[in-house]
Parts: sequence; C-alpha cells; structure tokens
Amino acid sequence: MTARRRLSVCACGIGAFTDDPDAMRAFQSHRPDGEKGHRAMLDDYRAPCRPDAAAGGCRQCGGKPSGRSILYCSAAHRDEFERNHFWGTARAFVVRQAERAAGCRPGILCARCREVVPRKYDVLRIFDAAWNEHHGEGHHRDPVYRAARSVVLSVASHTAEVNHIVPVNGDRQHFSCANHLDNLEALCHVCHLAVTAEQRAAGLIGARS
Repeated sequence: MTARRRLSVCACGIGAFTDDPDAMRAFQSHRPDGEKGHRAMLDDYRAPCRPDAAAGGCRQCGGKPSGRSILYCSAAHRDEFERNHFWGTARAFVVRQAERAAGCRPGILCARCREVVPRKYDVLRIFDAAWNEHHGEGHHRDPVYRAARSVVLSVASHTAEVNHIVPVNGDRQHFSCANHLDNLEALCHVCHLAVTAEQRAAGLIGARS
C-alpha cells in the first residue's frame, strides 16, 4: 500500500507537501502570521483521481475554498468528493440508493439478483412483532427471547452488503479511489459470495488461505 503524502493547505487555495522542504518554506512565507484570509491545516486526503487538487485548494476541483472551509469550494463538491472516496460515506450512499430502488418494499434491492433484501432492523421488527403476538410484551429480559433474537441478528447481519466491482483483494481502505460510487454495488449475501467466488476463480483476488 502506497503511503499518502501529507499536504499543508491554506484557505487562500495554495498548498505544499510536508516532505518537500523548499515548497514548505515558500508556503510558510506566503502567509504572514495574523494576515487576514490565511488559515492553514494539514490534509492527508488528496485523491490521485483529482490532479487539479494535488497542490491545494478544493479537494474536488482545486479551486479556491469558500466560506469557512479550507478544503472545499462548496458543499456540493464536499459531498461529491467524500461519497466517492471515504468508505463509510460511500457505503451509506450506496445503501440509501438501493433502499430507494426497492420502492415501497422494505429493504434493499440487490444489484445482481434484483431481489429485495430485508434490512437488519426490518428483520428484527418482524421478529419482535411475531414474538409479541405469540408470547405477549414485556419479555425483553427473557433469556429464551434474547437467545432467539441473537440468532436472528446473526442471520440479519448478512442481509445486505456493499461490494467493490473491481476487487480490492481484502485491502479495503478508509480512503481510496476504489470507493468511487461506480465501483460499488449493493448485494445480498448470497450474491456477494457468488461474485467473490467468480473473482477468485478468475484470479482477480487471492485464493482463500
């Protein structure tokens, strides 16, 4: 895994990599202490797919930051950059899109089999309703109920998963261009297993140890 370079960025739109002494000296001299409009910070998240932003400015376009932000020129560019690079943000966005695609049916539409996969809280809500119907309410301390619910929860945890279409071979990173939305899809657990098996058979990912 290639280490990311750390960038010092200023609200005025310029930046310098901290491992470049000459660039850092120029960066530090451009912003006299206390001069209005110069606020600096360190940034570890510059994306290789955005070369215009490599030297500072907005992470998405390289333009001059606006408002109180040092990293983005607009809220739209902030949202676009973060949901295409940060795994947690990208995953949540893909899941929301799959929920919308399911329409009025509660769950997530699998991109492969096109079946609607129940979300974890939908499964638990159905389980609780069925248990209440047969056993009555006020049973949350009942060890039998808690054991049964834990079994349901273990099954429900495999109901919907987000897959990298171009595989990352186990090297999923918090920040990566591999997390672009066009490289992600929401799958049911069965389809995810099948896709992984296909990728392994094709040599795209390593064999299971």
